[in-house]
Amino acid sequence: MIDITTKDYTRGKTDYELVEKICTDNNEHDGSLLLFTPKGWDDQKHTKSEIKAIRKENRLIIKKRGFDANPGVYIHLSFIDDSDIYNSSQYNGFAPNTPILYAGQATHLGTRGANQVRIANKDLIILIKKSKNMDENWRQHLEHLLIKYFFDREEKIGIKSANKKGERGSFCTDDEKKNIIKWFKELKKILKKRKIHGFFESHPYPTEREIEVWNAGGRSFKVERAEYTKPFGRLKVPKNSFASKSHSSVDIADQEYKTELITSGILKPVDVEGKTKYYQFTKDHIFRSKTLATRVIMNNTKGWDAAGWQKSD
Repeated sequence: MIDITTKDYTRGKTDYELVEKICTDNNEHDGSLLLFTPKGWDDQKHTKSEIKAIRKENRLIIKKRGFDANPGVYIHLSFIDDSDIYNSSQYNGFAPNTPILYAGQATHLGTRGANQVRIANKDLIILIKKSKNMDENWRQHLEHLLIKYFFDREEKIGIKSANKKGERGSFCTDDEKKNIIKWFKELKKILKKRKIHGFFESHPYPTEREIEVWNAGGRSFKVERAEYTKPFGRLKVPKNSFASKSHSSVDIADQEYKTELITSGILKPVDVEGKTKYYQFTKDHIFRSKTLATRVIMNNTKGWDAAGWQKSD
């Protein structure tokens, strides 16, 4: 079972509900969630002394509930405001009050997931642990699933993923991976029921989208009519596009990403005279950024324009 110790979070409300339990097939995977806010539950501005008291209360709750020194994963939730849009180009085009979600993992949740400096401007913190130790395989794969989940839902429900890059999945056994995925589904059910932004469908602050069409071509790659979506910064590369066979010129993380695409069958090798000449996309694929697409497709670390992308009229 997973039990949740929390206040029922709907922004602007202070409904209290201490424990919620969901039964699973294997009690070995009991777990719990702790939700708290660094700013107070009443959604009002507080004095420095009041904030100090809220932080003290939060630290006591984290320790009392056994989250402080435990390993696990965490979610930080905040909202884009007018000052964010004015001061940071990464929020250009986003509507005010768009939810921003960040997922991470930690060997000590209290030290990283609830670090007072990191969470000072956040609206909601969610700490997630197992009753028994959450090992590195579990943390890695849950973090991977959370980031992918936020990324996949960005345009669908109008949220902003704060993770700049994806995390690879765990290399654990298939059976263990099935357990983690099953646990993740239970986690999503809880957060959806609690109306945590990013986990339920309706969102009152849709962001307007603008789509640009881009092409690129070279000796070992070719992309026609890739769709770049503003302001989310995602690039959809169409099926049957070609990517370079090489990947040695880019960062290790980008090499791993490309290897994952090959392993999963999204990129398939195209052989000429018994040797792989390039890779072909077997279906449409959305990249998190123009930079990642350039590195995977072209094996190139240059900027968008310098790498040879051309905007279609």
